[in-house]
Amino acid sequence: MDLPELFEQFSLDSITGYIDCGQEEHLLLDFKTITKADLSNSDDKRNLAKALSGFANSSGGIIVWGVDARKRKPDGPDVAVGKKVIEPLGLFLSKLNEFTGAFVRPLVDGVRHRTLETSPDRGFAITIVPESDVGPHMALGGEGRYHKRSGASFYPMEHFDIADMFGRRKRPVLTLVASVGIEGTSSGAGGPEEYNVKITLSLTNTGRGSAKFAYVGLRVAAPYSIDFYGLDGNRNEGMPRLYGPSAHERRYAADAGLVLHPNTSLGITAIRLKVKRGQSSLPDLRIEYETAAEDLALQSGVLSVPGSEILASVQRYCGHSRHA
Repeated sequence: MDLPELFEQFSLDSITGYIDCGQEEHLLLDFKTITKADLSNSDDKRNLAKALSGFANSSGGIIVWGVDARKRKPDGPDVAVGKKVIEPLGLFLSKLNEFTGAFVRPLVDGVRHRTLETSPDRGFAITIVPESDVGPHMALGGEGRYHKRSGASFYPMEHFDIADMFGRRKRPVLTLVASVGIEGTSSGAGGPEEYNVKITLSLTNTGRGSAKFAYVGLRVAAPYSIDFYGLDGNRNEGMPRLYGPSAHERRYAADAGLVLHPNTSLGITAIRLKVKRGQSSLPDLRIEYETAAEDLALQSGVLSVPGSEILASVQRYCGHSRHA
């Protein structure tokens, strides 16, 4: 389930549909009613605090405010059974925004609220609480405990749960990316005879934690080879080289001064080749690689760049050159 998408698409029809079909509460969905729109009622405060803590300490979730949920079977989950419209809705939204930062510690980043009006200043509210990387989060608002979501309910966390969360760290996810470019041409009497292709190999961090002391190993299958002159043609590469017995195998490792932050990339080295004018085929480029970093185990992967994709880049360059 894509929680942000569900949050944005939620409508009055969604609520009606949930009630008509008896939608069950589950790991990522909770229904709540309120006693007073100003959240002055102690039970309302605790419900908000427990939801912020429990969803953030688990997989995240969505709260639908203004829907009554009850058990149809003694041992079954709560299901949506009716509407309990909130009024004044604007005041309730204001209090949700105010208390989101006051009812949980540490703060949960990314919590959002929106309203669905059935008539002026009356209706429902929707809250999204994302999974957090910086927990555990304690519920305040008269609660004073850590909670987690399990099944369709919030439960106080046990000591071992809390200790485990304090030991968690945001971790990087390292992958290899190849980008194809053209550095120029080698010309003959009748025009360009060869195109100088540069394939840049970059290490990308798609994880939530920064990568320290990153390592990458590369193995390139013939007829391709890793260029001796690196990224810029002056033998400069993105990380210090550890090992390079041949043009087909290289290993690199970052020192303490190089940190790859989340959603960033670092060019490591390049593969260069020449493509002749009118060339119609090219072998696929296959790169076997392995990555690691501090607190990140060694992982292996294979990156393939079709020869047709490389030739297509040459053709696009030719088209741009003709129109330049």
